[in-house]
Amino acid sequence: MDRAFIFLPWWESLWPEILKDSHQKIDVKFDLFPNGEKRVHIQPWKWQSANEIVVIGSLRDPQNKDQNLYYLLFLWDALKRAGILWFTLISPFLPYTRQDRITKPLEPITSSVVFKLLKSAWVKKLVTFNLHNSCEEWLFDGQIIHINLLPQLVKSIVDKIDVIVAPDVGRAKDINKLATQFNKQQAVILKQRDSDGKINVTKLIGDIKDKNVAIVDDMIDTWGTMIKALEILKAHDAKNIYIVAVHWLFSSPAPSRFKKARDKNLYNQLLISDTILVKERITWMKIKKVVFKNLKEVI
Repeated sequence: MDRAFIFLPWWESLWPEILKDSHQKIDVKFDLFPNGEKRVHIQPWKWQSANEIVVIGSLRDPQNKDQNLYYLLFLWDALKRAGILWFTLISPFLPYTRQDRITKPLEPITSSVVFKLLKSAWVKKLVTFNLHNSCEEWLFDGQIIHINLLPQLVKSIVDKIDVIVAPDVGRAKDINKLATQFNKQQAVILKQRDSDGKINVTKLIGDIKDKNVAIVDDMIDTWGTMIKALEILKAHDAKNIYIVAVHWLFSSPAPSRFKKARDKNLYNQLLISDTILVKERITWMKIKKVVFKNLKEVI
């Protein structure tokens, strides 16, 4: 099948290899009006020869946050007016999926809103990585390919670790699967949030004394939970600590907390994927080949 690719801002530089198989690239100009409103202009192309349009890029921009979500909706309208009624979206990270249930009266389920937006924009096939809750894929009324990168990330350090740690009870089920898959011990950190949303780490279940541990989560955002988790692992005499996560949001005050963790030697290695393009100059291990391998298998 002949495919034509559209890259959201910044993403062509990450995966130029995808165009080596004689696929077409549709050039799009993304810019702003003087008042800051987004503008999209698709350059002319021979769209009749493409059987499938594929849009690539996370719907979260490191600096402009929701920018790519708006760009996607405007792209859809332009494509529709060119006679393209549906397309495939490869979005390594989907925003607004953390609020996947109602915890207080009169709250929205934002993940449901995002999936409805994508469906209304005629996204027929969605490829994404590590939703905050795997059950969310049922909210999308179309074909969804939900790829779990955690096993591949853990596999890269599996010979270095003895215990896989869940940062909270909500992640315990996933950690149990990983521990079983790689024949490792497991541990769980118990935490609570007070009425102000402040996190209090209360207890560690499992034996990590003098053992190499990997604390594994789907995303790292402000580093608030992670700092407290690392401190409790240190307090229980973990030998070496590895941090594994798929999505690196790095929202304020993450930079200062991240620096604190490094300065205090709270961990030994940080292993994440590049589902979000972060511009901060940090030392991390990009998993570009892992992501690209998955993309080649599903498109």
